[in-house]
Amino acid sequence: MTESRQPVYVSIKQIAGMTGSSVSSAKRDAERAGFPDPFYFGKRKRWLRNEVEAYNARCRRPRS
Repeated sequence: MTESRQPVYVSIKQIAGMTGSSVSSAKRDAERAGFPDPFYFGKRKRWLRNEVEAYNARCRRPRS
């Protein structure tokens, strides 16, 4: 039997927390080319958590 997983959506505040950045920095990141497209729930934007994590793994440099 296969497991069905529900997608996990995150807000811009949650993205900021995941990356350790401010909300305004996360908003700038969300506007960059290559950042995952948001889903709209009414007027609210949400992103798939696994897509954001994959983007961060590809694009973020570790802090020194």
